[in-house]
Amino acid sequence: MPSRVLIVDDDPMLCKLLGAHLATAGYDVIETASGAQGLTLLRNQGPRIALVDYDMPVMNGIEFCRQVRADPQIPFTHLVIMTAHVERSLTIAALDSGANDFMTKPFHRGELLARLRAGEQTVRLHDQAAQAGQLESERNRLLDTIAGMQQSLALLGQELRTPMASLEAMTQCLLDPASRSTGQWEKSLAQMSLEIQRLSAHVDELSATPPTPAALPLKASGRAA
Repeated sequence: MPSRVLIVDDDPMLCKLLGAHLATAGYDVIETASGAQGLTLLRNQGPRIALVDYDMPVMNGIEFCRQVRADPQIPFTHLVIMTAHVERSLTIAALDSGANDFMTKPFHRGELLARLRAGEQTVRLHDQAAQAGQLESERNRLLDTIAGMQQSLALLGQELRTPMASLEAMTQCLLDPASRSTGQWEKSLAQMSLEIQRLSAHVDELSATPPTPAALPLKASGRAA
């Protein structure tokens, strides 16, 4: 699928020339003469590369780049400022505004296409880095969930050990023939019944409210999200 490129320039002849160069190179071209309309196109039509003229009325290329970078609805876009000016201060201003590249007019077709290929690579690398960061964040959340479940299971084990120990002691008492003549059997059986009720209550609690990531007592991991 060809990359979609946005051209933002109020010079119709330049737009026509650039559009022809890019179309013959296989790019899908969108054109507009308005910076405001260019922002709308970036939000709604998904071009990831934009060639933006510096000298435009109402919103020049520098302001356009600033607004693109400040808009959370616009995905990362490779921004190229185009101008006939060659002042170093303008180049610095363009880069400070969020532009990725700076081209002076007139263009050499080969250089233009090479810069666009570099822009495509920049977008791919940015998306790969974002995806890797998201996967790392998901991995960290999963590790925290597992740690919370382990902590909950450890607490549950502690809760179960007490009635189990009591049941073990009373079982040994029932196995002792001497306990029959002292009436200890009845006491042990009554206590065993209470301990079994305690175990059943723990099981019922687990069945009614199974541990979920939102309910688990997670420990602070210190990992970056």
